[in-house]
Amino acid sequence: MTVDDLQPEQALKLRETVARQLRFVSRLCRRLDVLGFPPSDPLWRAACRARDGLHELHVAAHYAAVKKGVGRRAG
Repeated sequence: MTVDDLQPEQALKLRETVARQLRFVSRLCRRLDVLGFPPSDPLWRAACRARDGLHELHVAAHYAAVKKGVGRRAG
């Protein structure tokens, strides 16, 4: 199975779930910044990597739900 095998509804559900997690981790990163965690702190770096990974997954799920258009062959 690959991303191309997902039904648009499945990809949308995944995107919605990931979006909730992305919002949480994004708020965590902002709180760590406000609290003054330095960018060298392991927790700060891990939170930012998690945010970046969730963002990448969110974008991939979004495009998996789009069966025509940007990045897709007409079929």
